[in-house]
Amino acid sequence: MKFENVLKASATALLFASQETQAVGFYDCETNLSPILSDASALALIKGVHELKEEKFSSECLEILLKRNFFDTASYLLENYYPSTQIDTEIIVKVVAADL
Repeated sequence: MKFENVLKASATALLFASQETQAVGFYDCETNLSPILSDASALALIKGVHELKEEKFSSECLEILLKRNFFDTASYLLENYYPSTQIDTEIIVKVVAADL
């Protein structure tokens, strides 16, 4: 394979990876969860967003869920989303517990 072809293939792969990274953003938990009144509704919403795999969940999202007493939804993310991230959920849980 010629050097130019390798260079083109590498550039194409880099461009594709860059577009994928930009396409995945953080879910706006504060805005989207503010009208939600029940843990069951929040869980349905978060599960739907998570299954689409188009957005990430920040540590702030976990904080919001815990402060609103949406424990089933927080548990869902703790079991199904955060283990694959580098977010230290133990610290978040401790900070929220101390605040309450």
